[in-house]
Amino acid sequence: MININYGRNQKLLEACKPLMEYSWLIAEVRKNKKDKEVEIGSAIDKAITEMPNDFVIKPFLEANRAEVKGMLLEEYNEAETMELFRVEGREEGREEGQRGMALNLYRAGIPVENIAQYAEVSVAQVKRWISSDVPEQKPLAG
Repeated sequence: MININYGRNQKLLEACKPLMEYSWLIAEVRKNKKDKEVEIGSAIDKAITEMPNDFVIKPFLEANRAEVKGMLLEEYNEAETMELFRVEGREEGREEGQRGMALNLYRAGIPVENIAQYAEVSVAQVKRWISSDVPEQKPLAG
């Protein structure tokens, strides 16, 4: 995979002016979007408008602004969605790890209150994990 972010792989970007200009555009959209109040569509419009006049791709982007904006919005939404999946996956992994640790500690005879403290969850959560995973185990005390 080749990094074409603006300022990276300078030789490649210098060899292909339209690619360098596109890279600049994306960097500008990101810079404009850093302001949380700015919607992504506005960040795209601003980047296109502020693009230097000598950029070869500027007339194309201006003439096809709606299509370009739609494509960039789709890419942005896809990247945002992928990040959300990564975050959710980490959270699910963390919870699964906590659950596994809690069940192992319970099987080792550790009190539920201590397990909750070690797993950094509520006693009620530990009891739910235990009752859903090992219903045949001894009744829960406390």
